[in-house]
Amino acid sequence: MMNLKSLFLSIIAASQVYANIDEFDPTKMKLSKLSLGYPFIDDGFHIKDWDYGGNAVVEAFAGVHLTTDLPSHKGWLWSTRHLPNDSWIVDFDFKIGSLNKDRFFGDGLAFWATTERANAGPVFGSKNFFNGLGIFFDTYRNGNHNRPMPLVVGMKGDGKTSYDFSADGLGSSFASSDSLEYRQTEGPVKARITYVKGKHLSVKLKKDSEFVECFSVNDFTLPENLYLGLSAVTGQLSDFHTITYIKTRNITEEEAKQILTPVPQFAAHSSTSLNSNFWPTFIKLVIVCSIIGAALYAYKAYNKKKYRRL
Repeated sequence: MMNLKSLFLSIIAASQVYANIDEFDPTKMKLSKLSLGYPFIDDGFHIKDWDYGGNAVVEAFAGVHLTTDLPSHKGWLWSTRHLPNDSWIVDFDFKIGSLNKDRFFGDGLAFWATTERANAGPVFGSKNFFNGLGIFFDTYRNGNHNRPMPLVVGMKGDGKTSYDFSADGLGSSFASSDSLEYRQTEGPVKARITYVKGKHLSVKLKKDSEFVECFSVNDFTLPENLYLGLSAVTGQLSDFHTITYIKTRNITEEEAKQILTPVPQFAAHSSTSLNSNFWPTFIKLVIVCSIIGAALYAYKAYNKKKYRRL
């Protein structure tokens, strides 16, 4: 029988999952066979259009635990359908952390868009020498480098190049970022991977209410017929790595134009400069005028009272 603590945790997890249901909007060109949300599993404890394995565990109210908070675990979740060949956006919510906040932790999870699927291996629980895209959310420094953790690292695999284990993937990466914290957060973190064939790839994380870019590259081409995957691994140190939501959709022509159109830097600086200079100056002016007005009023009241006494 489920105890009260487990029930309480399940209710909290369910509330976080339910918060994403409205985002399954058919008007946003959602690809339902490449998306995943509550209740995650069907009556036969399967996930339609997806496979999972290794140490991955599916919980109807919480999502897919790629690993639980135990050492030496690895798990994966893979689509059985291909991503579109031209362009796509994948939003996925994940949570990495531990109930024991006073110990060391590791290791991280990976997003995959590769020509092969469901092959366990040493790269965040999936195979090395992959063909396609790997985005690594690395929480523990295993390699020899001085970059702060956690990291977001992008690698484009050609089937022949190894992941750089000596430097946590940095030597084999096309881009990386250490600007945002995504471990041990209060709620799930939302990631957005955007791809426009031959033209653009970007990785963003949502901070507060807006997406913040980790990195983006232009003139970027991936192979066709890619499967969507997520995997995670723990070593001697551990964390839970949980996926609570996946939404994949096409990109409209209008969106593609916006993505590929650079923002004029001079316009942004001009607007920022105007706002940053005008409002502080205006506020200071209001304060000075208020002080002067109050002083004049006090002076007049004092003189009026003085004359009455004479």
